[in-house]
Amino acid sequence: FVRGKGLILETDEQTRYWKNGELAKFADIRIGDKLRTKSHGIGKGKHHRCWEVFLDDASLEKFQKEQQAVHQKRLMEDGWPGYVDEIGAGEVKLTLFQEGRELAKDLKVGKEVRLASAGIDRKPGKASSGTIKDLKPLGNLHVVTVTLNSEPPDTLRKAGVARLWTTP
Repeated sequence: FVRGKGLILETDEQTRYWKNGELAKFADIRIGDKLRTKSHGIGKGKHHRCWEVFLDDASLEKFQKEQQAVHQKRLMEDGWPGYVDEIGAGEVKLTLFQEGRELAKDLKVGKEVRLASAGIDRKPGKASSGTIKDLKPLGNLHVVTVTLNSEPPDTLRKAGVARLWTTP
C-alpha cells in the first residue's frame, strides 16, 4: 500500500469503481469515504493513475479473492517456480519463490512431486517425477530437496528456474 500526503490520484475512462462488490460510478464517492486503489505511478513524484477504486472493504476483498483464484489456477497449471540451488546424482535442491507460498501446506517429506526446468519465459519444460526428501521453510520461501525417479533433465541448470507440482 502507498500511504502518504500529497498523493495525486488520476482517473480516466478506463478506471473502474467498486462499491458493495459491484461496479459503481465516480459519483458514488462521498466526502469522508476512505478509498483504496489499484494504481500505477506515472511521471515523477506521487502522481498515480487508478485502474480500480474501491469504495469499501467488501469490494476490495471480493476483488482480492478473485485475483487469488486466478493466481492459484496458474500455479497449479504452470507449477510453483523456484531457483535451482544444487543438482546432484538423482537429487535437486531448490528455493521456491514466495509467490506460491499458499501451496506450502501441501508440501511434506515423502510427498510425490513433478519437477521441470523453466525457460526465460518461466514456462515449464518436460517434467520428471520424484519425492520430497527434505523441506525447510525460510520465511516466505521454502527450500526443498527432491529425489528424482530418474536423472535430472539436461535442461535443468544451477541458478536456473524450475517448476514444481505436487501430486494429489
